[in-house]
Amino acid sequence: MDWAISISDIIVSLSVVGVGIFCKQYLIKSADFKHAEENIDKLVMQLEKTTSVTKSIEAKLNNDAWVGQQRWLIRKEFYLEAVSLLTSIDLLWADLIADRMADESRKMDDTSFQELTEDESSKRNRLTKIVDEVGVLFLEEHVIKTIYIFLAAEHTRQKPLREMFKGQLTADEKNEIHGEISDNVLFISTQKESCKKARLELIKVAKLDLNIAWKK
Repeated sequence: MDWAISISDIIVSLSVVGVGIFCKQYLIKSADFKHAEENIDKLVMQLEKTTSVTKSIEAKLNNDAWVGQQRWLIRKEFYLEAVSLLTSIDLLWADLIADRMADESRKMDDTSFQELTEDESSKRNRLTKIVDEVGVLFLEEHVIKTIYIFLAAEHTRQKPLREMFKGQLTADEKNEIHGEISDNVLFISTQKESCKKARLELIKVAKLDLNIAWKK
């Protein structure tokens, strides 16, 4: 009888221990599941934040790309018009020089010269306008300087001559300097050469700025 009770006690004890172990494992597993659940929630939240940040970055990149494209288009239009104007002006001076060489007896201040200078002045004013309104906003300083090789050519030519007036000069020397300043031949040659140089330099910087590369 005592032996039977002892066996029964052992079975009960083992059952209790088993239940205890099961409960412990269950609680541990429950805690693990809860922790895992919390981690999953955190991961989901983090993923949502990451996705939001990624979309924000993508939107900014797309916007920056669009802005960059618009700037590129504005610069392209500027270069096309500026080169076209310089080409037209260069041809005007070339025509006048050819005309003068064909008929040296014609004076430099006649009607044809006046008409040409008026046409040149109109194109020059347009070039100055796009430089002042577009170039200063969208182009680097070295690009603007290439155009001013032409726009400031006459000022550059006359500057050293006018500086000479600060010294002691005779009347003949002053007359000679005045003659150089008002010399139409020197004026035309200066305009022609500076226009050609400005055009070639502008084409070079435009190709670099717009990333225009021709395959050889």
